[in-house]
Amino acid sequence: MNESSAPRKLTDISPGSPVREARRTPRRPYRRPVGVLVAGRYEVLEGRGLSEDGALLALGDAGPLEAPPRFTKQELGVGARVAVSLILPSGSTLVLRGEVVHHEGDTSTGHLVEIRFDLVPLHQRREIRKYVSSKQAGEADLN
Repeated sequence: MNESSAPRKLTDISPGSPVREARRTPRRPYRRPVGVLVAGRYEVLEGRGLSEDGALLALGDAGPLEAPPRFTKQELGVGARVAVSLILPSGSTLVLRGEVVHHEGDTSTGHLVEIRFDLVPLHQRREIRKYVSSKQAGEADLN
């Protein structure tokens, strides 16, 4: 098994736990509501991480946002096409299309869903880059 096909552990990106894989772009914690549209259904999930290439979302343990019904792992299965909407702390609103590329977890740890964005317009890529690069001192590193 080569490095690119090795199983990845999304749960390793919790605050204080370093991710052991190389990323194309850095990721920063993003604990804010994220709107997700899949197959004509819209729900609000909790963001966990954000990079220029994608987002990590909590499916099963969204804390104060918890309000049934939620998407199931089957609805957000690998390959599912999604649209996500999020608001950066700067006030910039982003609406991006993407695809579910991985999910992991169980009912006790919560389900984490990794979304890879499709083509991100340059001005939106710059907004995400600005957010990721403005990491505060002492903030957990997700890379």
